[in-house]
Amino acid sequence: MSKKHQDRKAESHRVTVEVEQSFSEMERRLREASPGVCELLEVYGGYEEAVRRSEAYLDASQPGEWPSVTDVSAQ
Repeated sequence: MSKKHQDRKAESHRVTVEVEQSFSEMERRLREASPGVCELLEVYGGYEEAVRRSEAYLDASQPGEWPSVTDVSAQ
């Protein structure tokens, strides 16, 4: 592995760790200030993931035959 590649990898790791630490600090502050907000975001995030997975399943099983579950005009 070249020195340049090692440097990029080390910098990428450093930035990743820094971002994760910043996010953890932000989440801690949010939980202290407004405990219910984080729980709401977790529930909504779970809903979004379920929608993505269901659409991926429908696309894979019968492509083009199902309207998007998020497409309001199809309802």
